This record gives sequence, C-alpha cells and structure tokens, in this order.
Amino acid sequence: MQSTNPYYRTAYAFVVRPGDGLDDLDTLADPRLKTKRIGIVAGTPPATYLAVNGLLTKAKPYPLVVERASIPRQRR
Repeated sequence: MQSTNPYYRTAYAFVVRPGDGLDDLDTLADPRLKTKRIGIVAGTPPATYLAVNGLLTKAKPYPLVVERASIPRQRR
C-alpha cells in the first residue's frame, strides 16, 4: 500500500476567560486544569488529549453541529 500526501490539516484552540488564572497556560498537563470545567466538542481529537491528561471527568461534551443548509441538496 502506498500512503498519500496529507490533504487536510486543522488546528484546535484552548480558550480561557481573562482573569481565570490560566492566561499563561501552555500545556494540558498543567495541574491547574484538574479543577476546571472544560467544554469540548464530542468525538474530536482534542477529547483524546483531555483523556490522556486525566481531564475528561470535569469535561462537558457538546455535540458537533453542522450547518446542513450549506450542503447541496443531492448530498443530504
């Protein structure tokens, strides 16, 4: 089997509220995250990283919402 060149890349961001004491956060292994609630889009790669760092117990999963109006009718 021959592998293909990557055709899709994406990035994820960790967003915090100013003043929550996480302004200098640079890793999910930071112990300050153990007490924080974290919102996550369910079934996405960042959920794996939260699990690896023991953060899923306080995570709140949200469903992935796709805007179906932008999908051509014959593909629905």
